[in-house]
Amino acid sequence: MTDTTATQEELLRVERLLRAFRFHFTTEAELQRQIAAALERVHQAFEREHSLGPAGRIDFLVGQVGIEVKIKGSVTEVGWQLQRYAEHVEVAGLLLITARAQHRELPTMLNDKPLRVFHLIRL
Repeated sequence: MTDTTATQEELLRVERLLRAFRFHFTTEAELQRQIAAALERVHQAFEREHSLGPAGRIDFLVGQVGIEVKIKGSVTEVGWQLQRYAEHVEVAGLLLITARAQHRELPTMLNDKPLRVFHLIRL
């Protein structure tokens, strides 16, 4: 199994864990708190607001899976941010959790690292 395949499987695993939960939010901070609570509930180790140096701070790091949460922002803005994160050695793959349908237009690979987009529908 290649590293990319293993990373894709890990991305799917983390996404499936989170899809088991319903998130009710009006702000990004609320959504982040609920995601943290969901990860804790399934006993998944993670780091919040993990520093990637000059690339910035990613919302969550689960092993080598970086999770970024966005309820606003253009595809271009979010894409550039995720590209910076994908350039970091600690990140093997990215999961974008978003309330914006247009974020699904992002590429499936950034810097040769897989990107999955988990689109939430706000209730």
